[in-house]
Amino acid sequence: RCAPGLGRPRGVDDVVCATLRKCCDIEVNLRTVRYFSRTEGELLAEIREQFPEMGITLPPNAQLRQRIEPELLALTYNDTTGTGRFRYTAVALVIRGPAVFQITAEANDTTAVANVLALAKRTRLIDEHAMMSYRLGQMVDACAERVPATRAVNERARAASMFDDTVLVNWLRVSDSTTTLATVLSSRRGQLPQFVTALDELEAPTREVFCSSLARVIATAERDLRSRPR
Repeated sequence: RCAPGLGRPRGVDDVVCATLRKCCDIEVNLRTVRYFSRTEGELLAEIREQFPEMGITLPPNAQLRQRIEPELLALTYNDTTGTGRFRYTAVALVIRGPAVFQITAEANDTTAVANVLALAKRTRLIDEHAMMSYRLGQMVDACAERVPATRAVNERARAASMFDDTVLVNWLRVSDSTTTLATVLSSRRGQLPQFVTALDELEAPTREVFCSSLARVIATAERDLRSRPR
């Protein structure tokens, strides 16, 4: 793999390429509270930290090329020393709806690296609408537990959006016609402690800001989903 030092287990959602000319790894995970709450600057700092874990020692004055686009953050290192396996190494995040794509791409030309990032960016998520509805429901519920003052605003924002609970009910009825709203709510209540724990991992000020801005997160998610080709 491109980044053996990371030691992540191989997953069924991983995409790997390895040839003499390039190496890439795309790992897909559910988007956690951390990736909903972190700022662009914090995410770029997290990306930069991946280079040493890949066995790449960045010079103190290393200039990493930033690529910042909607849903995509990437840093590319140009190794001019000739001592590495490849000249260009990119580490990137594609954050789309309920998913996070964690990407590493290495090659001797920038086009090959760009092609890997483009592949991840244009990937379509199966059942994105329903899964995002479920994820946002979990966050509204967890914020209501930890920051009760945000409950009314966040519940109204979600109910007025395209991510209300009827989306989940209709989606689940495709495979189980007996599904009801009570079924959906019961499932979410069962997972609430896990999501509250994830929310508690944030610093208290960050948690307050995140829950207070959740209505804006819902509006942004709706805008992004509507903008994508069906």
